[in-house]
Amino acid sequence: MLKRVIRHGFLALASAAAVAVSAAAGVANGTVKDVRTLPAVRNTLYHSNRAPLLPSPETHLPVGSIAPAGWLHHMLELEAHGLTGHLYQMPSYSPWLVYKGDGWVTPRGKGPGWEEVPYWLRGFGDLGYILHNQRILKETKKWINGVFLTERPSGFFGPASTRREFNNKLPDMWPQMPMLEVLRSYYEYSHDPRVLRLFKHYFKWQLNKVPGKAFGMGWGDTRWSEELDVVYWYYNRTGKKWLLKLGQKINKNSADWAAGIASLHGVNFGEGFREPAEYYMQSHVLKFLEDTSRDYHMMHNEYGQVPGGGYGADENARPGYVGPRQGIETCAIVENMLSDEVLTQVTGRGDWADRCEDLAFNMLPSATSPNLKALHYLTAPNQIQLGPNNRAPDIDDSGTMFSYSPGGVYRCCQHNFSQGWPYYNNSLWMASGDNGLVADMYNACTLSAKAGRGETIHIKEQTDYPFSSRVRLTVRAAKPVKFPLYLRVPRWCKGATVAVNGLLMHAAAKPESYFRIDRTWKNGDRVNLRLPMHIMVKRWKGNDNSASVAYGPLWFSLDIGEKWIKYHPHGGSSPKGFPHWKVVPTTPWNYGLVLDSADPAASFNVVRKKGPLAKQPFTPSTAPIELVGTGRRIPNWTMNSLHMVGNLHPSPVISHQPAQRIVLIPLGAARLRISAFPVIGHGPKAHHWPKRVIPKAHHYVASASWKYPADSLRAMEDGVTPKLSAAQITRFTWWPHLGTREWAQYSFGAPKTVHQVKVFWYDDTGIGGCRVPQKWRLMYRQGGAWKPVRATNSYGIKRNQYNTVNFSPVTTKALRIVVRLRDGKSGGILQWKVR
Repeated sequence: MLKRVIRHGFLALASAAAVAVSAAAGVANGTVKDVRTLPAVRNTLYHSNRAPLLPSPETHLPVGSIAPAGWLHHMLELEAHGLTGHLYQMPSYSPWLVYKGDGWVTPRGKGPGWEEVPYWLRGFGDLGYILHNQRILKETKKWINGVFLTERPSGFFGPASTRREFNNKLPDMWPQMPMLEVLRSYYEYSHDPRVLRLFKHYFKWQLNKVPGKAFGMGWGDTRWSEELDVVYWYYNRTGKKWLLKLGQKINKNSADWAAGIASLHGVNFGEGFREPAEYYMQSHVLKFLEDTSRDYHMMHNEYGQVPGGGYGADENARPGYVGPRQGIETCAIVENMLSDEVLTQVTGRGDWADRCEDLAFNMLPSATSPNLKALHYLTAPNQIQLGPNNRAPDIDDSGTMFSYSPGGVYRCCQHNFSQGWPYYNNSLWMASGDNGLVADMYNACTLSAKAGRGETIHIKEQTDYPFSSRVRLTVRAAKPVKFPLYLRVPRWCKGATVAVNGLLMHAAAKPESYFRIDRTWKNGDRVNLRLPMHIMVKRWKGNDNSASVAYGPLWFSLDIGEKWIKYHPHGGSSPKGFPHWKVVPTTPWNYGLVLDSADPAASFNVVRKKGPLAKQPFTPSTAPIELVGTGRRIPNWTMNSLHMVGNLHPSPVISHQPAQRIVLIPLGAARLRISAFPVIGHGPKAHHWPKRVIPKAHHYVASASWKYPADSLRAMEDGVTPKLSAAQITRFTWWPHLGTREWAQYSFGAPKTVHQVKVFWYDDTGIGGCRVPQKWRLMYRQGGAWKPVRATNSYGIKRNQYNTVNFSPVTTKALRIVVRLRDGKSGGILQWKVR
């Protein structure tokens, strides 16, 4: 106790001395304070917003301004040597990147082409610009030279197949949006005047020749934020006021994100929700800025009550599917990161940078194999088997959603992943409106940028962040330069400190603020930033009061043994060095956490591995930090028949299993994951975990007039009795057939005598488009003909219960339910029992 008092007293004296020293040093060494939002003024050194656009607090630096180092540099090298860097050489994995005859590179765009080339090229090209990789630079230039060949006299460019897409009249302008971003980066690297010429002609074509209704059609309807950002970039270089009319046309005719979430498709949301905030710069209507924030919180409050910064949209967010086993597309991870990067620039607020880091450190690394030669479509916080099994309808899409694949099954993510790490690197630093520099996110790198009155400044950043709390900056300048330097304080950080040349600068920095250091910087000046990390236990009330554990910006997952197994899809082969993988657990995963009720964070100890940080720290064996705690197994928590981790049940949970030491590793390092845990408890408020219902053996062969691909015919007789007609369980539906005549059938192996059926209809009123049928009847097969049974009671169409029909006994080899769906609605069956 005496030692503690002495220590605390010493720290208090030291703190007081630091305050006195920094106060005295304020004049000679500059000043430091913390600010919540960066000043919205116009940077005069870079192409920041021109009037009448509102000044942007931050301006994106040209590609190539930030040279990565440390683990990020290695991640970019892995990408260059991995799937992104070689996808164009593997036509069996990506036939869309075969150069010869592609509509993106042939005169007048003859040939096929859509989003795949621009998705891939925007990250591929930036890899070349950042790493100075000559192979990639040469290939990028070849593709971009080809894009210029597709220009038409009208101003349109790209594949001819998109020119008259809708009703063979209106253009599909979505694929051009990411290609505009490709060309923007290329211009910043090369200053090729052909880019500005193409932009001028294409934007004039859109403004003067394209009907407004075309802006609201197809995938582009919800994604115009991608182009709006480029329109403003071009306006800031040219000052052409007609571009603002195009901005108005885009906002008026596309999806209205200002009115609410315009799409629950995961990628649509990631790309589109930022549009009101972007347009706010032109409209000056503050509500638009608030609308983007509202949409973000609405999505995450419903579908993102999970660790890692993602949300459950696999491929669409669906009411009732909100737990941690729902995944986020790799496409959506990188698109949300891009939106967060743009919104940091628009708002000058660090909370958007926090959100970008959340995804970058916790979800993006585990979306790929450690060598970045394969990726999977969906990444979930709880995901304990990564095989090629079909998991619909637990997952919105059918097919191979979880296994790591270089190609063939993840067409969008396979190409769009390319932008994630390059765009993140390009957003580490920004230029501030007052001609300063901003460290929005932290990683080892070297910055070369203009500041002050236009002097070139070099800043070397040394850090192992996010695995370390320390960041060291060293300034290189030919002569003294006065400018403000902004350093973000993350939302999770309390007690951040900053020192300049060994002198502790006094500032009461709050989380989600920036240190603003205003001084005349000299060659060799050193800045030491300390961002203390603490353990935090988060309870998710929206997900059964489960718990997740974080340390600084990192969320943590149970350390599950992983066995990686190569497989060949459909009996095919893989190009050398790029196999398909499934991953299965080799250790138990069904643990609940034992927490100290008074201080949950005290339930864990931080263990740091000795030695330098690994080049690739996002693997179980190389992760430099572990958390050690206590857990108990929950025997009834098992994997279901679709190889999905069982749903959570409300915490606290009763477990009589022995307490065990458990190890947690960073979520981004874990390919098999449990990161939203049940919490062990006892007493009257604790719950017993129910046993999983094992589906009965299938006695019949089921068939139907139509089945939605993500549904299951076998669901009708799996023995899982629903509580409600809208129950989100394995089901059979005729979706999206609306108002049609449909049927479902059981075929028996031998003649069977039956006299009763019970049907539990699927009806998701208030959620989707399925309803109980308008009417139905039961038929039996006699010989080669179908005949109606002689029912002794009416055919029921009630919701939330079995509808029983008794009839005179018949002996038959098949029964068929024939329905008439309601007008404009579909329908389905949760259970169908036969006696």
